[in-house]
Amino acid sequence: MNLNTLQEFRHGMYTCFGNAKDALFNLVDALSSEAGASSFPELSCSPFFERTWEGLDAKGARIQVRCWNHLHLRAARSLEVSLIQIIRHGASGKARDPKSSWFVWKG
Repeated sequence: MNLNTLQEFRHGMYTCFGNAKDALFNLVDALSSEAGASSFPELSCSPFFERTWEGLDAKGARIQVRCWNHLHLRAARSLEVSLIQIIRHGASGKARDPKSSWFVWKG
């Protein structure tokens, strides 16, 4: 397949999306490059995905996912991890319903 055919296909696919075209296309790029990802936080660590993803939860409240890749811990410099932050704007902020959650991913 030549580059022009691929660009035409990608442009045609992009025009099919409704709202949030850029975010959806970033998702398509990440999905096509990270077939083993099983969740949005994991997918957000793909190099083809922007560092921040925003969306809505089941109740319509805003969610943000941020990811920082290739980090090293001071006590274990040879260990490479990704740091993921999930901000749920609709959460109450209580211990069992936090607004912000942090995860460390090694893999």
